[in-house]
Amino acid sequence: MRENLAVGVVSVATGAATLAFLPEMVSGETLAALGDPYSPAFFPILIGALLIVCGGIMIVVSAMGRAPEVRGEGSVESPLRLGTTTGFIVVYTLLITWIGMLAASVLCIAGLAYILGYRRHVIVGVAAVVVPVLIYVLFERMLYVLLPQPTLF
Repeated sequence: MRENLAVGVVSVATGAATLAFLPEMVSGETLAALGDPYSPAFFPILIGALLIVCGGIMIVVSAMGRAPEVRGEGSVESPLRLGTTTGFIVVYTLLITWIGMLAASVLCIAGLAYILGYRRHVIVGVAAVVVPVLIYVLFERMLYVLLPQPTLF
């Protein structure tokens, strides 16, 4: 239950930081850009707000003591899995700039599925390919939002 509270607090803090630093991240934009889906600030604002809402829900549920039991909670495995997952996401962030969003996302989905214990290889493989392609088509082709371009190729 403490892990849920910690994740909620980190989510709220990350969302608040995203909204607070928005003018520095996207020059000339403010929170008013939420009304314009073609603004480069639209998705950072949306994600920041969603992080705050979801983190707030996790904090409230954790405070009420109604969080579901998590297998392995309190064991040595939980902090190791959390640390490995965090490290993997940091590596994913670096890989996006080097090999691009599509290739990095395929590796990230497959790697995180393995770290988190999912062993249905066919389902993981299909999801690892289909989800990044759908995200690419949605953002690049339909919403005209450029995704990070790779530097290696």
